[in-house]
Amino acid sequence: MGHCCGRSGAATDPCPLTLAGTAGTTLVGLLVGEGRQQTRDGVVTVWRRFRPGAVEEVERELEVSRTAALDAGEGEGAGPTGRLEGQWVGRFRRWTGLRP
Repeated sequence: MGHCCGRSGAATDPCPLTLAGTAGTTLVGLLVGEGRQQTRDGVVTVWRRFRPGAVEEVERELEVSRTAALDAGEGEGAGPTGRLEGQWVGRFRRWTGLRP
């Protein structure tokens, strides 16, 4: 399997898009698990370092997302959990400077 990051000559590096997608999906799953506090703390730490003006908003959104994911139960796809994943994918894309 080849690496996508850092390919010379590539017009668009797909790695940031893949990273944003994986991060958004994984985050929503972790918010309802036992490691939720560590997950929350990690996301807040990253936001504090790279987007310090948005930390309070991200903290609120993490809590809202956790509550919504718990309320959604085990639903997948286009349901509430899928929408939450899409929202976080968008946040991670904006953080990396990508446009959807």
